Parts: sequence; structure tokens; C-alpha cells
Amino acid sequence: MRRLEFVDAFGSEATVTALITFDARVYFVHEATGKYAHGAQKVLPYQEYSVFCRRGDNWRLRTIDRDVLDRRGSRAGAVG
Repeated sequence: MRRLEFVDAFGSEATVTALITFDARVYFVHEATGKYAHGAQKVLPYQEYSVFCRRGDNWRLRTIDRDVLDRRGSRAGAVG
């Protein structure tokens, strides 16, 4: 993880949005053989907006919006 920032909080709705910047390698393998199928073969920087909501005494993850960053740290498109 490179960085964690709390970017939004709504007291009346009990929601918090966190921006997480991290490095990861995202790829797929064939289920039967375990061999590489497709995806990134190198580590890339990603950003993820995670929205948490409060239910009673617990916080739960509500949504995730994830993007891959280009080499300059700019958004390069959604990855899923």
C-alpha cells in the first residue's frame, strides 16, 4: 500500500470514503491447469475508492471503484 486517505465522510448517513493507492499484479490463471491465462505480468499502481457504511455497531464495505494508474500516476481506465 502506498497511501490511504479519507476523502469523504457523512455523519448523517454514516458513510466514509477512503482512497487507497497500492501496487498490484492483476492476472488470471486457467482453473484446471493453474497456468497464466491473461492480464498484467508486471506490478502496476492502482487506486481504489472504498465506501464504508455503518450498520449498528459495525462498519461494512458498500462499494469499490478501482482504477489502474499510468506511469505518471494518472488514471488510465477502470480495471473492474
